Amino acid sequence: MLEESFNHIAEFNRSIGNNRIVCPYLREERRQDLDGYRSVARTLNKIGKKCKDIGFEFYYHNHAFEFKDYEGKCGFDILIEETDPELVRFEIDTCWVKFGGRNPAKFIKSLAGRCQIIHLKDLEAGDKIVFREVGEGIIDFNDVFRACSNSSVDWFVVEQDVCATNALECVETSLCNINKLKSNIGID
Repeated sequence: MLEESFNHIAEFNRSIGNNRIVCPYLREERRQDLDGYRSVARTLNKIGKKCKDIGFEFYYHNHAFEFKDYEGKCGFDILIEETDPELVRFEIDTCWVKFGGRNPAKFIKSLAGRCQIIHLKDLEAGDKIVFREVGEGIIDFNDVFRACSNSSVDWFVVEQDVCATNALECVETSLCNINKLKSNIGID
């Protein structure tokens, strides 16, 4: 996580004019059970406090593993419940929410005040992850954009971990589809 290199990360982000620091991933040994997620929540709160004290916002970026069920609860439930909304926000990745078994639009709505950054990423149907350009897979991005327009989202990040074609072609397809989708539902 960010504990070891916080000062360097903060200095770099300040130097490029970015006031948002994101925890991009959670190592496997830290997410073995709900107690592990409780420990992570405490750490996220500490990092969030350090960020707030020096003028940054702090975000946690999700993947599908946070939605693994542990006796009726998942790790993300713990992160939502046990992190302070004033200190920890969420950068939601639509693909990983969907692959984790949740509805991305509903999930974004449920985090309306804590979710300012959305990773727009699509996937094909199936048990294995196959990334697609935004609007070319199974996610209903009309609902996602509606949810975002009714919440606090102000950044969209197109992310595609693996491209089937040239990376710039993938970005172009995603951007074209995003513009069509936003136009369809009447948002800028």
